[in-house]
Amino acid sequence: MNTFIVHPKTIAQQEAVRAALEALNVDFESDESEQGVCILPPNVVEQVKKSEEQFKEGKWYSHQEVMSEYSKYL
Repeated sequence: MNTFIVHPKTIAQQEAVRAALEALNVDFESDESEQGVCILPPNVVEQVKKSEEQFKEGKWYSHQEVMSEYSKYL
């Protein structure tokens, strides 16, 4: 028999796959370690990737630098 590994991107997809497998009486295992994992919207993922690139390029400030700069507004 074949083994299929699926990667649902949303909770709705996850529930649909589970329901389909149960309806077809297919034995399956679920990796429960990822239960409750939040799926980030594409725009957030894009911004995180952009930030990672900026960090690699040395375009970042330490917490102390930011606090020093903006303490006058606090």
